[in-house]
Amino acid sequence: MTVINTNTASINAQFNLNKVNQEMEKAMEQLSSGKRINSAADDAAGLSIATRMESQVRGLQQAISNAADGQNLAATAEGAMDEITNMLQRMRELALQASNDTMNSQDRENLDQEMGLLKQEIDRIVDTTAYNNIKLLDGSNSSTLQIGQNKGEELTFTIADMSTTSLGSSTSSIAVNASTSVVGQGVEASENVVNLTFNGNDSYGFKVLFDADNTKEITIAPTAMVAGDAATIAKAINDQIAADADVKGTAVAKASGTTVTLTSLDGSSIKVHDFTSAAAGTLTVNPVTDSSAASKTLEDVTESAALTNTGGTAATASTASLMVEHAKAYSFKINGTEVKVGTGDTDQAAGDAIAAKIKSAIEATSSGTATVTATINAGKYTFDMADDSGARIDMTAFQKLTTTAVPNGAITFQNVKGAGSGETITVAHGGNPTSDGTSGGTLLVLEDTKTAKLGFSNSDLSYGLELGGAAYTIDGKTKDFQDELTRVAQEITSANAGVTAANVNGILEISNASGADVALFDAAGDTISALGITAVDAGAAYFLADAGTGDISGVAGVATLDDGSTGQSIDGVPAVASQMFLKFNADDRYTFTIDGDGAGAGAVTAEIVADLSGGNLAGLVNSINAQSTTTSITAAEQDGQVVLTKADGTTFSVTGFSSEGTGSITAVNAGGQGSSTLLENAGDGDEFVAAESQKATATTMQLTFSTADKFSFKITDGDSTATVRATSTTMADAGGVSATAVDHDNEVAEIEAEIGRALQAANMDHISVSSTNGVLTLTNALGSKLEIADFKSDGTGTITATPGSKQGVGKILDDTAASGSMNTVSSVSATTSTVAKSAIDTIDRALENINQARAGLGAISNRLDHTISNLGNVIINTEASQSRIEDADFAKVTGDLTKSQIMSQAATAMLAQANASKQGVLSLLQG
Repeated sequence: MTVINTNTASINAQFNLNKVNQEMEKAMEQLSSGKRINSAADDAAGLSIATRMESQVRGLQQAISNAADGQNLAATAEGAMDEITNMLQRMRELALQASNDTMNSQDRENLDQEMGLLKQEIDRIVDTTAYNNIKLLDGSNSSTLQIGQNKGEELTFTIADMSTTSLGSSTSSIAVNASTSVVGQGVEASENVVNLTFNGNDSYGFKVLFDADNTKEITIAPTAMVAGDAATIAKAINDQIAADADVKGTAVAKASGTTVTLTSLDGSSIKVHDFTSAAAGTLTVNPVTDSSAASKTLEDVTESAALTNTGGTAATASTASLMVEHAKAYSFKINGTEVKVGTGDTDQAAGDAIAAKIKSAIEATSSGTATVTATINAGKYTFDMADDSGARIDMTAFQKLTTTAVPNGAITFQNVKGAGSGETITVAHGGNPTSDGTSGGTLLVLEDTKTAKLGFSNSDLSYGLELGGAAYTIDGKTKDFQDELTRVAQEITSANAGVTAANVNGILEISNASGADVALFDAAGDTISALGITAVDAGAAYFLADAGTGDISGVAGVATLDDGSTGQSIDGVPAVASQMFLKFNADDRYTFTIDGDGAGAGAVTAEIVADLSGGNLAGLVNSINAQSTTTSITAAEQDGQVVLTKADGTTFSVTGFSSEGTGSITAVNAGGQGSSTLLENAGDGDEFVAAESQKATATTMQLTFSTADKFSFKITDGDSTATVRATSTTMADAGGVSATAVDHDNEVAEIEAEIGRALQAANMDHISVSSTNGVLTLTNALGSKLEIADFKSDGTGTITATPGSKQGVGKILDDTAASGSMNTVSSVSATTSTVAKSAIDTIDRALENINQARAGLGAISNRLDHTISNLGNVIINTEASQSRIEDADFAKVTGDLTKSQIMSQAATAMLAQANASKQGVLSLLQG
């Protein structure tokens, strides 16, 4: 069958052409890259193997570099040792020379001087010889070389102390890894980390509890974050960690911007709680290690309910003093109000009365309170005046009042019993009120239905009389006589039934209609009082424009007063009002207390309860002003705020804030009058807990000392090393039944203190030391390695080191093979033949020490040669294997490319033939 709709031959040719082209492209890719595997699709398993081999090769290459660096370090140390050897050889020559008795003492002194300088140079070389700033010869060097591609493929060696204090002693560490050691290992922690982000510049306080253990809790007092930098808070946390024996060394805080990263080094859980902030700041806690915990924002657990205004400027009182003589008369005005001092004003009561008048005069024009006191000093009044408002006190119109002498007066009686009709009886001052003016006469009596008339000789005098047994005084000396006469007439009428009295043109008329006689005087010995006036001269007076006390007449700055004189007080300072600005942040019902003196005194406090609706502050202002009589504080609305003002400039407080909803008040004191705060209800506080990660099982090791001796050793955790210097134990009764725990602890107290010092110097706060009954216990709270190394004792003493349960194998640390106490190079001398001979032995030992140390370094260097050679061989073979896996076989791939190119040409030609094969069908359509 002939068809033209489907050209099967063309389809087959196209398929084969595509397949050949893919093979040709793959061959071209391999030839251009040189690699058989160019993607995982080429050979997934082969790619994985080749990648691991690449890591191995590159790791081995770095290991070779590390080994070469180690050889350089060893060579540096050995080079310095060679120079020390040369100096020791010279010192040995000097010792031999000094041993010869042909040398006198001066010769030996000269030899010893050179020997001393050589010792100094040895110590200088020891102190300064370093490789990449790593000291090599001071005994602190313990090097670990990474000489393999994997973790743990290491070479560790130490270099002995080459100082003169170590060389020559049989206790010197003279060979690599020669000292005994013991290792303990607990369960190492996985750090637990949280981030504390402080939202807003504020003062923050909180507590952090580690491991849900109340003994491992620190409290951070309120600490300010300024300008978005939490460094001060991180420092506060670290200070508290360092101060707490239970937490020290197991946690650390670091700040970055507003965030503090808190790390529990021993993997303990972390709980942040009891959070407070001074204003509106919050704390967001984000877990880093504990992926199961969600971040949480903590709010202030305490309300902020009070703010105190420390005050503006209280007024300084204006003050003045006035002094006048007794028995003299004065008139003056205080702030425009007249005050008089009379000749009869001589006692304290009179002085107090005058002081009260002056006080009233001052307060009549002042906004404050005046204080005026009167004191008597040697016949003079001193009036001390003060106005607490600071307003000026003015004294004007000062006058010294003088009088001339007036003789004694008399009273005339008319129409009284004992005198004839119309007869007048005159009785002078001191006379008896009888018909004949003597005590033996008949008493004057006002008869019933009669009207007596009493006349007075001089209206400038004061008169004393009686009627019906009552005494009456008419004061014409200091008061208006007519007014006094009218007053007495009214008093007589009021006091005596049926009797009326009146002032009739200066005559006192008394009418009796009582139905009985009324005695004018009821006793024969009574006398008339009408004393005259003694002349009064001008008195002395003084004014001081400042506070004074007592006699101010001689005080500097005092002014002597004459008629018409004026005086002004020293000016005070007016008050600067205390002000607080309250911005109410939401519509709500607000409750707070205004404390008028900031001291909580109930008499000056008032509770304010008011609603804020639609931002209208009028109700709040009115509520506060309604209590201003109690609090002395007024309120006004200003720029959307309520301004509280205390005019006298003294302190006040707003306390006891609460709101029914979420309303708060931003309270700001005027400049220089205190701080500001956000008055708000207590937040929900809340707390954050990050579960423990891999919590450490502390590594412990007990050290038991065999006997009294001097011990030295090193403590390392794998990262840091603490060097414990040679320190004594007494052990006078070690293990004896008579010894108490205190006794044993005292025996190891010195070395316990030295261990603590060494750990602190090495910043190994996570390791602690304690003693119990003479046994020291080292505790690594992080659970990492705890190793005692480089043990030495001066005598035969040993230490039994016992790691915690399942943490290692206990050992007896003993350096007996190298023990014995001999002199070191630092002590050699050439001053005498004897010490020079001893120096020869010491120097020989020192040379042997260096020889052994150099031998050890040489062995290390040779070992590293072999290491490098072996690593190079491994690299060659690994690279060969890697090449076989991933490199292309050029001969094979070139053949494949040639084949593909030929097949591609053939397929193209056949495709053309297939496409033309159906052309013959068209001939059937012709004709």
